[in-house]
Amino acid sequence: VIYAESMRVEIPLAYSRFGGMRGRYPIKFIYASVIPVILSLVLFTNVRILALVTGFPFLGTFSGTAPVGGLYYYLSPPTGISGVLADPIRAVVYMVILMGTCMVFAWLWVQMTNMGPRDVAQQLKRSGMSIPGFRRDTRVIERYLGRYITPVTLLGGATVGALAAGANFLGALSSGTGILLTVSIIYRLYQEIARERVAEMFPAARSLLGE
Repeated sequence: VIYAESMRVEIPLAYSRFGGMRGRYPIKFIYASVIPVILSLVLFTNVRILALVTGFPFLGTFSGTAPVGGLYYYLSPPTGISGVLADPIRAVVYMVILMGTCMVFAWLWVQMTNMGPRDVAQQLKRSGMSIPGFRRDTRVIERYLGRYITPVTLLGGATVGALAAGANFLGALSSGTGILLTVSIIYRLYQEIARERVAEMFPAARSLLGE
């Protein structure tokens, strides 16, 4: 998870306000963070609630609190390697569904939170930044960023889903989602501390860091 959090694509930039000084715009591989997994699990939980309230067998049948059939049976992961070996079809179906819903929610989250290629291109232009070798046209920058942001969003969403499912399959401590959240929060805290140290050591860099 730490390795996936640290992966990124760096877009070269030039700062027109600072004499053409060069820099890089990082696009994280897990671009939508762990939000897609959280939203996917909320969706799965709603299916469980509907199954319990309506009693429709195709939504889910239960033995106590454990699902034994229906749609929700395949929306809940087998825990531990022994559970996966006992029902590999359930494990494969769960991972495929989770990865697919994470990809959809990752794309939707990026579009709704102004993280898409068009929004990022407008932000770069307002900040006086441009991509070396390309015109300072929002549409040109948008097309260039779209070649990276869209694939990274979908692949990152699928990877987050696979990591969450894989942690459950391996019987990791806590849950896959819990591990993703913990690592993500700690890594972001580390990045904030690093940004503050750079700003303290080099006051002129505050404007470049958006502070």
